[in-house]
Amino acid sequence: MSRPQISPPLVIAGLLVLPVLMIGVIALLPRESEPRLTRSEVEAALARWKSEGVDTYGMEIDFYSSTQPVTFKVEVEKGEVVQLTRNDTPVAQRSTWAAWSVNGQFEKIQEDLEKQENDAFNVKQGVDVQLYASFDPRYGYPMRYQRLARGNPDNYRWEVKRFTPQ
Repeated sequence: MSRPQISPPLVIAGLLVLPVLMIGVIALLPRESEPRLTRSEVEAALARWKSEGVDTYGMEIDFYSSTQPVTFKVEVEKGEVVQLTRNDTPVAQRSTWAAWSVNGQFEKIQEDLEKQENDAFNVKQGVDVQLYASFDPRYGYPMRYQRLARGNPDNYRWEVKRFTPQ
């Protein structure tokens, strides 16, 4: 009895797709150093952020989701986002800009905490949504944040690669 033959193009396609899938899975795994997020941590970090009074800064943020990774660069002056790029292309839709400021990040984290506390995430019953974060020890901004629900395609993570206060 002969073995079925697998075509070389199919093998090559599989070898190309597999590493991309593995990177996506690894990117969404929680880092061991990131504890599950608590409201008191967020409140302490937000208080630190407000006490530092930084309202003009630049940031570079790597964002990972079920799609390909994206890099956002944001410039904030006097608390307002004045420039936002996605993979070095200007983002035209200004209504999305504020979400990428530190204040916008805190709003998203607090919204997710509220949903977690009220079991209001749109996930299958019994799925535990896990939130992880770490905050800058000096300024308090969110350095890393992750929302993870096993088996849910809406998982995401961001990581601030550069923060430059002015």
